[in-house]
Order: sequence, then structure tokens, then C-alpha cells
Amino acid sequence: MKRNIKRTNNRDSVRRILSVYFIFSFIAMGGVFSQNSVLVKAQKAYSLMQYDVASKLYENYFQNTGERTNPEILAELADSYWKMRNYSNAKKVYEEINLLDPAKISEQDRLKLSNLEARDGNYQNAAKWLDGAEGFGARQKNFTDNEVINAASAESEDWSVHLLNINTKYREFSPVIVNDYLYFTSNSAQDKVVKANGWDGDNFTKLWKAKISDIKSVENNDKVVSHGDSTVGAHLKSKKLAGVFEDSDTKPIERKASGIANFINNLPAISPELAMMVKGLEGVNYNVASASVDENNNFYFSGNKKIEKGEDTSKLMIYQGKLNDDKVSDVFPLDIRGAQLDNLIHPAISKDGTKLVFAGNAEGGTYDLYLLERGSASSAWSDPIKLSGSINTPGNEVFPTIDENGILYFSSDGHPGYGGLDIYKVDLNSVSGPNAVIQLLPYPVNSTADEFGFAIDQVGENGYFTSDRDGENDNIYSFVYDPYPKKVFVSGLVKEKKTKALMPGATVFIYNKTTNEVHVDKADENGAYQFELPNTGEYLLKAVEENYKDDCNKIQIPAQRSKEPVIYVPDLLPELTFKNVWILDNLLYDFDKWNIRKDAEPPLDSLVTILNTYPIKVELGSHTDSRGSFKYNETLSQKRAESAVNYIVSKGISRDRITAKGYGEYRLLNECADGVDCSEEEHQLNRRTEITVTYNPAPANSVDPNKYRKGQILSPRDLPANFFDDCK
Repeated sequence: MKRNIKRTNNRDSVRRILSVYFIFSFIAMGGVFSQNSVLVKAQKAYSLMQYDVASKLYENYFQNTGERTNPEILAELADSYWKMRNYSNAKKVYEEINLLDPAKISEQDRLKLSNLEARDGNYQNAAKWLDGAEGFGARQKNFTDNEVINAASAESEDWSVHLLNINTKYREFSPVIVNDYLYFTSNSAQDKVVKANGWDGDNFTKLWKAKISDIKSVENNDKVVSHGDSTVGAHLKSKKLAGVFEDSDTKPIERKASGIANFINNLPAISPELAMMVKGLEGVNYNVASASVDENNNFYFSGNKKIEKGEDTSKLMIYQGKLNDDKVSDVFPLDIRGAQLDNLIHPAISKDGTKLVFAGNAEGGTYDLYLLERGSASSAWSDPIKLSGSINTPGNEVFPTIDENGILYFSSDGHPGYGGLDIYKVDLNSVSGPNAVIQLLPYPVNSTADEFGFAIDQVGENGYFTSDRDGENDNIYSFVYDPYPKKVFVSGLVKEKKTKALMPGATVFIYNKTTNEVHVDKADENGAYQFELPNTGEYLLKAVEENYKDDCNKIQIPAQRSKEPVIYVPDLLPELTFKNVWILDNLLYDFDKWNIRKDAEPPLDSLVTILNTYPIKVELGSHTDSRGSFKYNETLSQKRAESAVNYIVSKGISRDRITAKGYGEYRLLNECADGVDCSEEEHQLNRRTEITVTYNPAPANSVDPNKYRKGQILSPRDLPANFFDDCK
């Protein structure tokens, strides 16, 4: 049966991160609880969104009764864990419900289970939970399509990420760069804590700032390293925080806290030497978070409304103020007309202050992104414009940020991704139209965990983001974006194996396993070739020339970071076998003689060398010009051939490997026959000694290289099936 998963009118659909921080719903700790039943107390706490209290009471109730058989009660417990982002317990309880009665798994619970499976890297299971989910088809396909999800990680090596020393055992998130400072949100312990947040039992969130020059990678922090965990150095020295996909599933990032993360997670609070709370926001009740600043120092952030009489919860809204050196002044709630939204969160202001993107939900449903526009920084804002359907999905779109170049970054659990909230980017100028092009940021920025709150510097090379990949606790990470060229040039030489002589004109083939293409080049006058390749990885490189034994190499092309990435690979070394027919130059005889002169010995010695090197048999054929009678020339040529053979045999070559044959004037190479007036040079062309191979035990070149041209692109099917099998 097809299931239509639509937006819900209750808070069940509010995703993990949103639930804890950005609803910021103040939960009144008072209230009349029935003292007659633990269950009644649990359900009352749940209805008031006191999930920390509710989960403890539910577990107490189950422990006392010994029964975990009511799917409806278990669903409230599972949702409580979900809202507190206690994902491991949430998953266990949802699995209990599914075993008891699968029909009790609601549509929204199916989405949660899909995300929980994706967090663990179980993409096949994550996809199954999305069966029939309206609006999630692309996300489901992504979970089962290796090519799609692997292509998204093609830029992984462009990025490196680092855990930072501003993190604590509390939650640090949503970084924003403001001049020389990093502003961020944390629920770190404060000196004066009036009351804990009933949502998850933690402190309310506040805005903090730290000088960027004081923020360091944890692995470079002497304090951390000195704590003696032998795994600390090794853990992050090689850590790219990227998963490895195998078959349809992935080995997800290890989210068990490392030695470094354990140290961070035991820090009791933000160090006052490192960061300070942003001043001037004391008048905003309860939670404060998600700052954004324009070039005129207009300061925007999320915060709770003041609770009015008779209200149990405090909804969220967007505030504006003026940022001075160390304080925000003139704070007031932003009047967003015609919003008709429950909560307005995560303001992101453009550099010039004329565009503001925020997240909002209507009647407790999932969150979408909205845009406010105005003509100048002093003009009134327009009514909210809901961003196009190519950006907003049935899931949650949250945490927008805008860089100085007008690129909008946001997080979503509805678009195809790696699981949980992933970070995407899109041109801000296109967000109102139907064809906005959304790009998923690759590993190691995104992972199977939640990623959000992306901030990048004006150069576009360094920045920060939030992730809960180390355990289930939000931490701020820095990143460096250092893209290597996406094309690389491979260059090399073709030389004869034994003599190392350059081989101009040799044909070179390179097999790109990724694209399944074979490219062809011809060595230039210097024996050099070059290929332009679109990607890194393993290639097969082969040189072919007539009468030479092929040479083939496997080469591994690494990621290149130089501006002109040329990789010089080892020489290709085809081995000369022999020509089927060739002429022995300078094998001269005296007129009307057939004995071997002293100056005729070197060319015959070269033939001896070839016969000693290669196990071939040859015929030595002697030819004359046309002057003289046919019979005379035939006899003379035969005697000259036999004389040459005798010389070669005298050098240790077996007589059965070489045959003498006199051809007289029967095989002229030009028109200089009897009666034709020719020069001495033309007659000399016909007076020659030819070597013809009569037996060759080993083949030479595998294909005819003359069939291929420079720049040609072939399929492997255009070549013999075993063409690249001898690559080493």
C-alpha cells in the first residue's frame, strides 16, 4: 500500500536539532501533576514538551509494571528520546514498536526511522522506510544508488576538517564569522543558571564569541595532548571524517568519542580565557541563538518570545539589534508581516542587508525556508516569500547562512544526502525560481550524522560548521577547502628497452578505468607523449610499435594541488624484436669478388649480435644490379651470400639458423633494368644484402599501430580483449 507522508500539524515532525535548540520552547516547570500515577505524570510532562522529565517517568513506569506492550505509550517514549536527540534509545524503542505492531509505526515515525538507519550507515534499511513516502523519492533513490552517492563524495580530498578547542561537553553550534571573532551558540553552564530547559534538562542556549586567533585544532592543543591518551595524536592526524561506501551500505563515521573528543566532552564549561558571552542580550528570555550580521553591523538572531499570561510555551521569533565592539544594543523583535508561522528561526542576512532568509514552520509542521527582501538596508521588509519547491521539501530545511558572494547554504533532511541533516548550497539569486540548482557539500563536511550552521570566509577557503559525528553531541569543526585541479597531465617518454634509444612515432594508449575510455597519442620527435586526464586514480598505459614487443604499465595518479599539475611517469620500454625484412647497409664487395672485405665485417657483426639476442632464423639474400648477364649475376650473388653466411657461422652462429640465397638481378628496387640509362647511385640501390626473418617464435606488436591516430578516443572493445592484461 502506498503511504502518503504529508506535513503534520504537531511537533512530531520537528527534526532532532530543531527540537532541542531552535524551537527554544520555554517549558514551564510548574503545573499540576496528578500524584496518583507515574504514567499520568509522564504523559503530562510529554504534553508540556518536558521530554527529559517524561522519558524518565516513562522508563520508571515500565520498570515498575514490567510491561512494554503498549505501542502508543512506547511511541511517546521514543519521541521523547528523539526530541532530546538520544538517537540510540529512540531507535531501540521504535524497533520495539515495530515488533509489537508495525501498523503502529506512524508515517512521521517512518521518516525518523529512515534517518536513524542512515545515521548508522544502513542505507538499504533507510530506503525501505521511505517506501511510498511522497516527496522523498529522490532521497530514497540516493540511499540505494552507489554511483550517485559516490559521485557526491568526488571532492572529498578537497576538504580537511578539525575538531576545535572551543567545544565542551555541552553543545556548541551555528558558528558565524564577524571580523576577527567567531560568534557561536552554546548551552554551556553559566555562572547564574536560573532554571534548566525542560525540553532536555540542559541549560538554555546563549550566544558566545571567541577571537579567531585563539581558536585551535584540538590535535594541536598542548593541553589536550598532555592528558596522556595515546590515541589522541593518531586519531586526528589521519582523520578525514569521511565514510567509505561498500555495496549498498556504508561504513559510517565512527561516532564513538575519540580520545580527543572524550577530553572535550569532559570539559565542564567554556573557558573564560577563550570565549565570552555576548553582552546586551540579557533582556531576551530563555534561549538565544543563530546570529547573523550584515556590513552595517545590523545583528539578527533567534530567541524566545516573552510568555504571556495563560501560555505554557514560548514560541520563537527573530530579533534585530546593533553590534558594537563588545555588545549588542537596541534589541527589538523583527516585525515579519503576514508570516502566519508558528516559529521563525535562523535568520541569515545578506552582506548588503537587503535579503534575509529564515526558517519557519506553520502550525507545528516541518520547517521551510522563507525570504524577505527590501530595496535598501533602511527600507521596510517585504512579506515573506516561501522559497521554491526545488529547495523546500516535505522534510526540514533549516540553518540558512549567506556568504559574502551571495551563496546560500542551508541544511535539509529531505534532499538526497548522506543521512540526517546535510549541508547544501545554492545561488541566492535563484531561490525564488523553479530551477534553483542545489549542490550537496561532499564528505568530509557532510556525513551520516547531522551537519548544519555553515560559515565560510570571504576568500572561500576556510570556515566552520557544526556536526554531532563525535558521539551525539554537537561540536564546531573548522575546515580548509583546498581544491586540487580536476584535470591532470600525464607525460612520459617511449624508449627501446635495451638501447634506451628514443622512439619517435610510437603509439601510446591510456585506459581510463573510471570513464571506460582509451585515449591515443603518438610520441613526438623527442619520443615524448602527453595525456590530459579528468580525474585521479589508476590508469593503464601501453606503448606499441611495429616489430617491438609492447610495454604496458599500471600508473596511480594522485590528487594534484599544483597550478600546472603534470605527472611524469616512468618510461615506456617497448623491446625491439626485428623487422621481417631489412637491408644490411655498407656490406660492400670488390668488383667481381665475393670475399668479405675488412670494412664489410661491421654490418655482418651487427647481424651476429641480433642472432645472439633473438631466437630467430633468417635468410641472407644477396642482390645485384642489372649490368652483366642474368646467369652471371645469379652466380655472383649466390657466392656473395654464401661468403657472408660462412663469416657469420665462423662467429658461432649455428648454420641451421641462417640460409644463403643469391637473387641476382631479379628483384630490382627501381627501373634500372637492362637498356635503361641510370646513374651509379641508382645502380647501387639494387646492389644490396637483405635479411629476411624465416622463423619468429615470439610475436612482436599486439596490434597494428598504423591504424590509430593521435587524439583518438576508443572503447576497450575496439582493442583485443587481452590488450591491457600484461600491464604491470
